[in-house]
Amino acid sequence: MRFKTFISAAMALAVTCVTHALFAVFPTPPLYVTGIGPVFDPAWSPGTPEYQMTALGDGIFYADITAKGQGGGGACTFEWKAVGSSWSDGDAPQDNATGVAETTGSVIRLLVDTVARTDGFLPNVGEYGARGVCCTEPSVVYTTDVVRATGNFISELGGTNWDASSTYTVMYDDGTHGDEVAGDSTYTLAMSGLTAGNYEFKISFSGEWNRQISTTGFTSAGGNIPFKSLGPADNLKILADVKHGRTKIVSNMAVPGPPFYGVSAAWGLSMNSSTVLFDDGTCGDVTAGDKIYSRAFAVNAPTQYTLKAQQGVGPEYPGTGSVGGFPPGGYPFETVTTGQIILMQFDTNVLADSYVPNTRYVWTDPVSRRIPPYVQAIGDFMIDLGGAGNWNNSDPNFQLLDNGLNGDVVAGDNIFAATFANPAGVPSRQYKAIGLQGSWEYQFGGAGDGYTRNGNNPTIIIDVPAPANVIFQTDATTGRIGIGGNLPTRPPTINAQAPTDVADWMLY
Repeated sequence: MRFKTFISAAMALAVTCVTHALFAVFPTPPLYVTGIGPVFDPAWSPGTPEYQMTALGDGIFYADITAKGQGGGGACTFEWKAVGSSWSDGDAPQDNATGVAETTGSVIRLLVDTVARTDGFLPNVGEYGARGVCCTEPSVVYTTDVVRATGNFISELGGTNWDASSTYTVMYDDGTHGDEVAGDSTYTLAMSGLTAGNYEFKISFSGEWNRQISTTGFTSAGGNIPFKSLGPADNLKILADVKHGRTKIVSNMAVPGPPFYGVSAAWGLSMNSSTVLFDDGTCGDVTAGDKIYSRAFAVNAPTQYTLKAQQGVGPEYPGTGSVGGFPPGGYPFETVTTGQIILMQFDTNVLADSYVPNTRYVWTDPVSRRIPPYVQAIGDFMIDLGGAGNWNNSDPNFQLLDNGLNGDVVAGDNIFAATFANPAGVPSRQYKAIGLQGSWEYQFGGAGDGYTRNGNNPTIIIDVPAPANVIFQTDATTGRIGIGGNLPTRPPTINAQAPTDVADWMLY
């Protein structure tokens, strides 16, 4: 017996999302499912009428398929995706999703959720590049499965890291061992005593890896899920929703925020009283109660640095790159004197101007900023707009400038733009903005990211029908990117602690 999955509007909590005629998190209908043979015939063929999806409501789509053959392996698994009419329209998840077809003729419902949820579980649309969250009915998980959280933390509990059969990491859905509700298909591993630090895990089933929950949900080969321990007293719970393939970390020492912390190799990487951010008008915070958390930090020595806002065991912003790694990742800034004061700000307001990210992004004061001389727009739209090839980060025709011309509204405001004629239309293409031609070192945009160095910001999806011009825009101060010509909403404290006689640092 496998878990029955039923997704309806009732399961969705309140959603805060950005809408814009030119943006699409997932391709617009019609949507299809496609996957590996012999379950699918034809295999991996987007747009097959037999596999068209139907709207279930609340941004959820489904297709009921009849397996043309049995899934492979001992668990009879198969791989699939939700997709538009063609591969160029986009697909989900980033890795292939997993289903189970026990016999030829098995009837399986494949579902994709295309709406961002606010329940704290991952994957989630708009976070870390996720366009859609996929699952199946029945679930890939059997009621007889032993569910485990498997990762590099098991040695802290007395076992062996990444042991998918470990007795230390068995999860429960019976109302015991820290599980709150018996029989709700959300399994719990409660633990404490972990040394403070960063860890990773996946959810495994009955000691196997051909079915797992990873960063992209139910997959056979997705990424590891990161989490943090704040120390041995941190009572952690790993939750696994085995109906929908999503996970969540709960800590008694960390809440969704505040507190938030500003960390950097320039002043300290620990989350403590020396790095906590404020929204009370003290310690450099400009305006009390405006949901912009700030702090003035003194740097250890003049050099180039990166910083992040961290949320205890929760996410960090920017989410990509490692602030304590080499090369360091995060929001870039530069200092020239020992003891130079840096004002870091972190905006938790939710903005409705259609720029991405629309919340939780960081920036520093103008003296320490590293602003590029131009921004490069890249993606799989470039041929559509007259470029010689897609994803060419050296094409000078796709430079965005801050000169008050060609779609740029105000010269010198660190908002870069360029306008392109669009005679054929840009149908659901991927778009990323980078700083410096021919380099991936500096990037912009992406939910949970913004302006980053040494990271890998997720692309966003643009859909611009002909003959409307395409106007690419990037706010290089906050790292927010948009399409369409409207200026981004900027916090009133954007240039706080900004001497008027010192220009922004330039990238060369």
